[in-house]
Amino acid sequence: MLLLYLIWPSIIGFGIAIAKSFKMRREINELMDYYTNLEAFEEMEEVGEI
Repeated sequence: MLLLYLIWPSIIGFGIAIAKSFKMRREINELMDYYTNLEAFEEMEEVGEI
């Protein structure tokens, strides 16, 4: 019975950590897309296409 009381907080903690890591990965991907597009836009300005 004591083992059950000790396992549940661990399972919940791992679940929260996994959810946060997915959220962080999504935010990092969005920022990478933004800065990749920003760099491409700046290169176009330098070349004179815009």
